[in-house]
Amino acid sequence: MTDHYRKLFEYESWANNEIADCIAGTDDAPGKAVSLMSHIINAQTIWLDRLKNNTSAVKVWQEYNKDELQDKLKYSSDKFSEFLNTLSDKDLINVITYSNTRGEKFDTEMSDILNHLSHHSAYHRGQIITLMKPFLSDVPFTDYILYVRNIKK
Repeated sequence: MTDHYRKLFEYESWANNEIADCIAGTDDAPGKAVSLMSHIINAQTIWLDRLKNNTSAVKVWQEYNKDELQDKLKYSSDKFSEFLNTLSDKDLINVITYSNTRGEKFDTEMSDILNHLSHHSAYHRGQIITLMKPFLSDVPFTDYILYVRNIKK
């Protein structure tokens, strides 16, 4: 099962990079698109810290300059990938205890957190594409099936 999450995260990393590259390459990228991409990066970092039982210094809506997005994303994606490579299938059923940004405590299985993170990013990538459409002649396509058919080969 860990192979499934590694594969899913490889796709996630590719799709997020497509969006970060699109924002960085657009002179008139809307501030909200930059904010949402920053949020995707921050969520990845925050959830990784929770999974590793660390306190995160990153804020949920902390914003980066559009020219920082690619480097910040690469760093957070590399760290997340390194973490996934340490997991066994048994680890996926571990219950993680963490507090959200309001200080509320939760107990969640690691596999559910990994699923959430993938869906969370996909949701916000869709929002970003909607915001970017007026500024692009070609929007990036980040569908999973496209990744499997063409990119992963």
